[in-house]
Amino acid sequence: MIEFFHQEKNKSIHTDIMLKPILKKNEDKKNLCNQSAVEMVVMNRQIVLVYNEKYRLVH
Repeated sequence: MIEFFHQEKNKSIHTDIMLKPILKKNEDKKNLCNQSAVEMVVMNRQIVLVYNEKYRLVH
């Protein structure tokens, strides 16, 4: 289990896997923010982007 913490909102998310956005057929990147898939990309194992919100990895 991996924990990510959003400091400004004082909340955490927990996940076993890294989720990346899944583009359905006929969808482009402009519509990515409108889909229900969670966008989660780890950068340097410190910052996570979830719907363009910044989370930090809890060590």
